[in-house]
Amino acid sequence: MQLPLPPIEDAALAGLLDALPVGVLLEDPNGRVVWANGTLLGQVEMSMEEILGEPTSAVFLEMDAVGADAGACYRPVRGANTSILYRSQRQAPMPGGKGLFVRYFIEAGRDGQAGLADNSKLAASAANELDPATGLLSCNAISRELQSEVSRSRRYGNPLSVVQLDLCGPQKPTQGTEVVLGGVAQFVREQTRWADCVGHWSDGRLLVILRETSGGSAARWALKMKQSLHPEGKTDQGAVPGYEFRVAEWRKGDDMCRLVSRLGEEIPV
Repeated sequence: MQLPLPPIEDAALAGLLDALPVGVLLEDPNGRVVWANGTLLGQVEMSMEEILGEPTSAVFLEMDAVGADAGACYRPVRGANTSILYRSQRQAPMPGGKGLFVRYFIEAGRDGQAGLADNSKLAASAANELDPATGLLSCNAISRELQSEVSRSRRYGNPLSVVQLDLCGPQKPTQGTEVVLGGVAQFVREQTRWADCVGHWSDGRLLVILRETSGGSAARWALKMKQSLHPEGKTDQGAVPGYEFRVAEWRKGDDMCRLVSRLGEEIPV
């Protein structure tokens, strides 16, 4: 049975939230569920009818917090997989002034797993500058990280690649791209190593720095991400926009500007 799309006027934004491979839950101002995507319903082993109107606390139990930036850990209230813990990014308001908030839930490990909090890629040091709209490294912060890595490669010849992820297609959302990027970023960060960086490069665009990574390996990683993220087919409200990945590998003599400019020259993955 096809699940209903979220109560959002922008059909493209609704389709993207519905297709995200992370759990998505919309709350009203009182913290009650007004919609969830299929990924989240599978996480908590509940139907849409059972979850609608319930407080989020009736769906996920909050465990011990692991830091303001990383967020708390949550466990499904019921189901066979109640030992699985999930992380949730802080609430982000939906565009359009409807008073709805979005929460993302992504699997982080199992209860009692050693080092769970230490290995979280959601945590950022106090020195990092975060983009308030997405919770990612800001453009300035990711630029500083990239400049440092390019300098390192110029000095020692270490491999380095960057991946640019764009929301694309004729049905790209007219607003709310940061809301989608917050969920996409959580998924992408879980697929990267602790040393890699993900930042909000510009509107509707992420930049991923893959340290010690050749262009071929980066392209294979990007293709895997695209296959995991790209929604297939159409929703009842029309075509769903997809994701475009471009990969550039550092070459001898490149400075940061040259490396980044080559992203626009490369054929999308």
